[in-house]
Amino acid sequence: MYGHQMSDVAVFIAHVFMLGYGIEQTVLGYQSGESCGMPLHSWLIAQCIIIFILQIFTPLLLVIPQTPSVLAPLIAVVLFVAQWILLFLGWQWTLAPSNCPTSAPYLYEGSYWLLVVYSLAIPLETVWYIKMYRTLFSSGSTHDRLDDV
Repeated sequence: MYGHQMSDVAVFIAHVFMLGYGIEQTVLGYQSGESCGMPLHSWLIAQCIIIFILQIFTPLLLVIPQTPSVLAPLIAVVLFVAQWILLFLGWQWTLAPSNCPTSAPYLYEGSYWLLVVYSLAIPLETVWYIKMYRTLFSSGSTHDRLDDV
């Protein structure tokens, strides 16, 4: 999907790792009763849901069926818009001066590192998904173009 089979595996593992990290920090923050002036708990939950659907589930819609469904790009477009909005909110909530680093260290660290990683990944993946879907659904056989992407 990303151009080489090992690239696909590496990207998939990276997203699974970040999803696991986000879930772990959310659970640890919840168990510790952490709270701060920013809604980092909600942001982490929303981020983890989008990571799962956009980065893990949606690509599988392109690889598993014999013929890729138009459902994958529709889901991806909506979730990429939501991901961009979440990133802007995350930048505001995580990086704003607050008591979060001291009163909610698990939630803060989880939010900070997911924000750093996905602030780098989402712009690159947005461009890549646009290129891939444009190639995939242009004229010709969809299955043949999937092998080319």
